[in-house]
Amino acid sequence: MTHVCERMVIGCPYAAARDYLRERIQRAMAQTQPQIVRLTLSKRLESIVHKDVELRYGEAIDPLRFDEPWAVHWSPLGGGLHPEFDGEIVVRLDRLGTLLELCGHYVPPLGAPGAVIDLIAGSRIAGLTARALLRRIAVKIEDMYSASSMADSANRNRA
Repeated sequence: MTHVCERMVIGCPYAAARDYLRERIQRAMAQTQPQIVRLTLSKRLESIVHKDVELRYGEAIDPLRFDEPWAVHWSPLGGGLHPEFDGEIVVRLDRLGTLLELCGHYVPPLGAPGAVIDLIAGSRIAGLTARALLRRIAVKIEDMYSASSMADSANRNRA
């Protein structure tokens, strides 16, 4: 089993980012069909370096924890050599600012040969895939925050 943990700073205050992540995940969980997401590992090679996954979220792992981590699972469409991933996604407050973090694990396919491939390149691809998902979610959170800030500013100007 291989562990992956990726983080990125996002341009949104912590409390708002945590609320937006909760809202986004609860909306996704309310859908009857799983989300199909294309995770692009490289913008330069977008047409060939991507993975289509079925993305599912689960309830908050520990709803009493301040950071509110949510369960996340993806499985590649069409099977192949890409593993399934189980982990958690959370917004954290850090000295750098607001962080969006995705941590979890996967089992490399193909047994022992797959473990060797994972050591050489697979774990790097897993990290890039996790960052691709974080980028998608970070953009949505930042867009929600921008829209909310613009609406608040417009309301203040009218008052």
